Amino acid sequence: MDVCRIELGALQPGSMVLNGLSLAAESAGYRATGEEVGKFYELELPDTWDGYLALLDGKQRHEVRRKMRRLREAGQIDFHVVRHVDAFDEFLSLFQASRKDKAQFLTDPMKSFFQFLAGSMAELDMLQLGFLSIDGKAAASTFCFEYADTVFLYNNGYHPEFSSLSAGSLCKILSIKHSIEKKKTCYNFLKGDEAYKERLGGRPVPLYRLTIDLGTE
Repeated sequence: MDVCRIELGALQPGSMVLNGLSLAAESAGYRATGEEVGKFYELELPDTWDGYLALLDGKQRHEVRRKMRRLREAGQIDFHVVRHVDAFDEFLSLFQASRKDKAQFLTDPMKSFFQFLAGSMAELDMLQLGFLSIDGKAAASTFCFEYADTVFLYNNGYHPEFSSLSAGSLCKILSIKHSIEKKKTCYNFLKGDEAYKERLGGRPVPLYRLTIDLGTE
């Protein structure tokens, strides 16, 4: 079967594939085009928590401080990160409980995929599960991957009992705080246009699809 076209998607602006391969293709006489197909959000982490708060606009900075204060007033607060799969069922429980659409999404095949993914990342020492508890009860969790100096937020969940305390949002914020304390330089919210990503300081980065026409049709 003759190949007439190559399509490669979800490429970042600095990608060697996007830039190098397109130049190589054009040098060989083929037509290469890049088309924006989406975006992801990333946050360049400062050195300190106060530096992070300074990145936010005034309204959001006030909201973070207010929510953190209400959280501390609610009881004994703990946020910790584990890097093994022993606690993954607890994450799945919070993920499933947080919203009806997430509960429907977590079919048996998807649950198996999540477990396989978490186990594989743990073997590579890339798994990072963050847990927020209030008075010893699990309130929210983040499912992240860590690579080099970047933390990637893959998914999250929370217990509806603590929705009035914005436990889900605060768990993500505490994950960012933990990343700063561990001297990470980037927090990646991955693909998607959820409003919270920009509110928490994320900046959009375009993703491109590269198409190379080989002219063999």
